[in-house]
Amino acid sequence: MRTASAVAGAAALLVASLASPGPARAGATVDLLFVAVNGAPIAATDTVTVHRQAGDLLTMALVMSNDEPLSAYSFSLEFDRSDVELEVVSAVQWLGIAVGARGADYRPIVDPCTAYRACQNSSPGSPGYWGIFNAVRDLGQGFVPPALPPGSYQVGTVTWRTRAAKADGEDVFAGLFLAGVDGVTDGDFELIDAETLFRSASVILNPEPGTALLLGTGLCALAAARRARRP
Repeated sequence: MRTASAVAGAAALLVASLASPGPARAGATVDLLFVAVNGAPIAATDTVTVHRQAGDLLTMALVMSNDEPLSAYSFSLEFDRSDVELEVVSAVQWLGIAVGARGADYRPIVDPCTAYRACQNSSPGSPGYWGIFNAVRDLGQGFVPPALPPGSYQVGTVTWRTRAAKADGEDVFAGLFLAGVDGVTDGDFELIDAETLFRSASVILNPEPGTALLLGTGLCALAAARRARRP
């Protein structure tokens, strides 16, 4: 287990690596994609339909795609900004990858819920928060390692449980919500926050087909009864 001083040191390194503003570049995109419902795989999508208000488990992949090398990134999640539709069951980051011929690590250095701000589920009138998801070039190996090459990477996985699903628009948001910490830097450690796109995700409630059929049958019966009472 990391000590508090180790976490503080890692956090300082992350902040330092996100400190230099830079010119406009190609940037990066973060997508929030549902990939399973109640353990059953589905085609990756940013909008998932559930058939009951509560109790469904939704697995979400956090996918970052970068058009240029990245030295570091850090972003956070918010959800249920106006209600309590979802709660977090679990959240994990990727382990990173080895980059370059010398096998340097590009990896997370701060646990999502260890530093800066406690992870929390939402309560009425207060958004839930989960973060920070992050990774940085490992500069402690005596040489400057390569940056993260352009590509698409699943940098985290979050499992949600529905609490009061409805059809009211976006429910989960990624972004640079933690001022002074969250940010994205290119291969020269220059900030490209303005060139980074964060997409949202939605959970839509659609009643069970059987429930809808029952409702339709009831309406038909009511209409038939009214016609029968006419003289």
